[in-house]
Amino acid sequence: MIRNWMLRRPLAFAFIAFTATATALAQPNSTFELHPKKRALVIGVGSYTDLPRLEYAVADALLFKSILTGHLGFSESDIVVLTDGATSKTRPTAGVILGEIEEFASNPAYTASDLFVFYFAGHGLSVSGEDYLLPS
Repeated sequence: MIRNWMLRRPLAFAFIAFTATATALAQPNSTFELHPKKRALVIGVGSYTDLPRLEYAVADALLFKSILTGHLGFSESDIVVLTDGATSKTRPTAGVILGEIEEFASNPAYTASDLFVFYFAGHGLSVSGEDYLLPS
């Protein structure tokens, strides 16, 4: 059972992961693209069964998506959005989130010089020094 004190404050995580360009350049037969492909996974979880509702998690995720498209050169097709109230294919469950990450990681169209952005707005917790994001 998770101790109550761990969940008193909802956490909103914004984690941006850039693939290492240096890794691509260091590999002997790799190519470096001046304009890498972009992909983003944007997640907003506000409703939980046993945790307090997060009023703005979904709105924050949608705002982050609009920043990606409006200011950072992402197209709509570059972004996967998973939020509460969505269909089973886009609901932010652990299986759906991991499936989207696996799809990106295993897609041969992407290289080490491409950009992957991961954004999560929702509850999180820390247990024994390990941090966890909590899907719906």
